[in-house]
Amino acid sequence: MANDGFDFCVSLSAEDWANTKRRMAFLEAILTQVMRDHTQIREWFTAQEIAALKLPSLSHSTEGIARKAVHHKWRRKQVKIDGRMIYTYHYTSLPNTAFEAFIARLIDMPDFEALDIPDYQPPEKPSPEPTPQWMLPLMRLIKGNRVKTWQEAYTILTIEQSASIDAKEIENAFGLIYKRARG
Repeated sequence: MANDGFDFCVSLSAEDWANTKRRMAFLEAILTQVMRDHTQIREWFTAQEIAALKLPSLSHSTEGIARKAVHHKWRRKQVKIDGRMIYTYHYTSLPNTAFEAFIARLIDMPDFEALDIPDYQPPEKPSPEPTPQWMLPLMRLIKGNRVKTWQEAYTILTIEQSASIDAKEIENAFGLIYKRARG
C-alpha cells in the first residue's frame, strides 16, 4: 500500500497547545461572526472593552482588568486610541471561564458552557505483519557469526528448523533477500 503523505510531528509546550486550541475556538467563532458583520474581526481588546463585557472570573472595572493583566502577564500591546497610548490585550490571555463566555457571546449561544474541542487522534497504522518463525534463528546465526553467506544461513536454517518451519517460506524469503541484494 503506497503512502502518499508523510508523518509530521512537532513538539509544543502545554501552554502553546492550550493557546492553539483556544485560537481555533476563537477563529471558529470569528467565522460565524464574519458571516454576520466582517467589520467586527478583532483579536485585541482594551481593559475598558473587556470590563464592559462583564465576563465571569474578571473584574467589571477597567482598573481591575488592568491589574489582573499585569499580575498574570497577559499578552498586550500598546496602541494609540483617541490620541492616547492604551494597552490592548489579546483574547487568548483571558482566564478559561471568561474566555468561554467571551466565545459564547461572539456566536450568540447563551447556553454555551464549555468548549468541545476534539483532541487530535493520529490515524491508525495497519498492524504489522507477524514476524516469520525463521527470523529469530536467522538473527542468532548472523549475530553469533556462525555464517558468512546467505546460502550458509539458508542451509543451517532449513536443517535446524525443518520440523517447525516450512522450508518453502524460508526459501521464498531468501529468494527475496537475494534479489534485493543483487539489485
